[in-house]
Amino acid sequence: VAYLLLSFALWTQPAASEHLLTVGIGYLLSRSLSGLSVVSFRGAKKEGTLAAFSSGAQKNVARGVLGASAVFCAAAMVWSSPVAGTASVAAALLAFAVYRVVSYKQFGGITGDLAGWFLCLCELAILAAVVLASPLYH
Repeated sequence: VAYLLLSFALWTQPAASEHLLTVGIGYLLSRSLSGLSVVSFRGAKKEGTLAAFSSGAQKNVARGVLGASAVFCAAAMVWSSPVAGTASVAAALLAFAVYRVVSYKQFGGITGDLAGWFLCLCELAILAAVVLASPLYH
C-alpha cells in the first residue's frame, strides 16, 4: 500500500507528466538492468524460475545486448531532459547497486522475486528522481 501511495503521489506531480518521455525510457532502462542482473549476478538457488531462465541464456551475448540497451536508454534519458535524465539515471544505478548488495548479503544471490522487487524499486527511484530534480531547472 505504501508503494502504491508513493507512486500515486509522485505521478500527480507536474514534473512527472512534463518528463513522461524520460520516465518511460527509464522503465526500459530498469528492464535492461534487470535482465543484465539475471545473466551477471550470482543466483541464490540452483532451481527456480530465475535459474531456469539464466541457465539457458548465452550470457555473453545477453550481457552485450542488455548492456548496450542500458547505455542507449541512459543516453536517451539524458538527451530528453539533461537534469531530470541525469538524476534518474543516477537513481537507477543506485537502485541497481542496492539490489546487488541486499540480494547478496541477505539471500546469497538473486532470485526471481528479488528481480521483481528491483524493478519496483528502480522504477520508483526513477520517478522520484525526476520529480525531485524538477525544482533544479524551474
